[in-house]
Amino acid sequence: MIIFCITQDTQRHPLLPELKSGGFQVMGKISSQCSLSGHISGELAVETSAVPIHSIDIQLFCVDCILPGEKIATETSLIQTTQIADGDVCRKLTIPIYVILPRLLTCPTTFAGPFSIEFKVAIVISFQSELSKLQNCIRRLTPEL
Repeated sequence: MIIFCITQDTQRHPLLPELKSGGFQVMGKISSQCSLSGHISGELAVETSAVPIHSIDIQLFCVDCILPGEKIATETSLIQTTQIADGDVCRKLTIPIYVILPRLLTCPTTFAGPFSIEFKVAIVISFQSELSKLQNCIRRLTPEL
């Protein structure tokens, strides 16, 4: 199991000002190894969040790497997204993680000379904000074909 802590300080991408000033903290643990017939398991808890949460998703990625000469070519593909929470969750409530692997899209992690196939898991937390509410209003006002 891998123990993780997600805060506004651990993020490498830009955050909205309301997230930077208010802060959030999500803690948990997730399995780092599983069999193809098994599942990814773990748990997480939203310790604090100044902004209401919209959803929490677990994303499974396939990372293909090849070493042609002295360069490394890497391609990352999204395999599956599983939503584990919808709406603003209760603080400090343990949310179970249980993701079944798609059998046709996964294989064992492989390292064969200059070629490798690995799988990575990402935890995606979407927050409700005034900006997202504004975008939803704009989408509703835009006529659909």
